[in-house]
Amino acid sequence: MQLSPIIVSLFLVTFASANFPNGNTARLISRAESDPCCKSCGPVGAVPFNFTACPLEGDVFCGCPELVQSGPGCRACIDTVEGQGINTTYVSLSSIMEYFWVWCQCECECRALAEGVFGTTCNFGANTTCVNTALVEKGPECNECAKKIDRWLAGTVQADIDAAKAYFSTGVVGFPGMFPASRWPKLIVLYRNLLVLNWKGNI
Repeated sequence: MQLSPIIVSLFLVTFASANFPNGNTARLISRAESDPCCKSCGPVGAVPFNFTACPLEGDVFCGCPELVQSGPGCRACIDTVEGQGINTTYVSLSSIMEYFWVWCQCECECRALAEGVFGTTCNFGANTTCVNTALVEKGPECNECAKKIDRWLAGTVQADIDAAKAYFSTGVVGFPGMFPASRWPKLIVLYRNLLVLNWKGNI
C-alpha cells in the first residue's frame, strides 16, 4: 500500500499555524453530507482520532485495527478528491495517518518510539531531549520493521533519526522535519482533536 506513503515532515505547515474553533470533544464532528470521503474515512475518524474512543493520554496504538483496515481506502479517497480540486475534512489527517498505518503493523518494534514522539512519555513532544533520545535509541529498531512495509516512510523517519543525532552534537533542534519541537503539543492535540470539533455551519 502506498500511503503517499509520509522531509515532507510529520505535519503540514498549513495546520501548524491554523486556528480552529473550540468544540465539544465528546462527539464526532457533524460533517456535511457532501464530504466525499465520509464513507471511506469514517472508521478512521470514528476510532483512532476520536477522543471518546481513544483518549489522548491512553494507548498510543488505540484504534490500530480500524486504521490498518481503512487507511488505504481513506488515503485513496483523499488523493482522488484532491486531484479533482475537491475539499475533504480528512486531508488534515493524512500525515499522521501514514505514520501510524505503518507503525500499527510494527507495534512491538515501534511502541517505544510512538509513545516517545506522540504519547505521554515525552509529554506529547514537549520535552525536546526526550523526543530526540527516543528517536536515537528506539528509532532504528522501529525502522527495520517499517522498511518491510513502506520504505518511503522508513526513509522519512531515518531523516528524523539523523536530525536527532545531530541535536545531541549541535544542540540544534532538527526534528520533526522543518518544525521545532515546541510546536508539537499543539500539533498533536490538533490532529487528534480535529475530527471531534463541532464546526460552525456543520452542526
